Amino acid sequence: MPRELNEKFLKAVLEYGEEYQKKYLLHYSKSMIKNDSWEALKFFFDRAFYQGRLDEVSRKVEDAAISVLVKHPCIEKMDYNDRYLLKVEKDLKEVIGKGKIGKGRDIQMVISTLKYILPLPEKNLVNQSIKRIKSGCTREHYSELMGRNGGITQVGPKIASLYMRDVVSLYQLEKHLDDSDYLFLQPVDVWVQRVLFKLDLISEKPRSKEIEDALTKVVNVCLEKNYSPLGFNQGVWYFAANSFDILMDLLRK
Repeated sequence: MPRELNEKFLKAVLEYGEEYQKKYLLHYSKSMIKNDSWEALKFFFDRAFYQGRLDEVSRKVEDAAISVLVKHPCIEKMDYNDRYLLKVEKDLKEVIGKGKIGKGRDIQMVISTLKYILPLPEKNLVNQSIKRIKSGCTREHYSELMGRNGGITQVGPKIASLYMRDVVSLYQLEKHLDDSDYLFLQPVDVWVQRVLFKLDLISEKPRSKEIEDALTKVVNVCLEKNYSPLGFNQGVWYFAANSFDILMDLLRK
């Protein structure tokens, strides 16, 4: 086992992974998301809006988008068509974009997501993801979601990985994964990248191949020790993103 990924460190990070799940996953009703397409859409948006900006800003943009969508009952009922989405897009432009909050591509992401959902049999994005994962198509679904492959605008590797990782975690789908699938469920943002750097797994300004090699090493070590690579990834992010609060709590003890 690499020195920087020893047993003590792994267990500590996995404990923070449990904290992530308590704070960001366990408040969701699994049955409600599976049976309510609107709830499934919000679960996706809770991840898709968080793209390289302050969480507070992302939250405000998401809230603004949701406030528009709920004014259109057909969206909540998932009973809409491409033509109707032009009305929704117009209303979104009233609250999101230059001079308001967020950016135009946030609107494109919302509309693109709704178009992606439209042809799905149940119009439930989470159900679709669960089916794809259970059928052994994790890697394919990862690609299907991304805008650069004809999927959802603004969804790239980080958001696709984040969303799918949390679907697998929430619905306990790891038994349906091959070892190679885990690499596509390891979202990397600035926080995760900083931890990988401190562990000497990547350089300060790594290339994508270097990050991929580091994630492969992490996944392999976790699997060898029978630990969840998903829990490790969640724990790394939670620790790094909340390090100041964690330090303050330790100092108070």
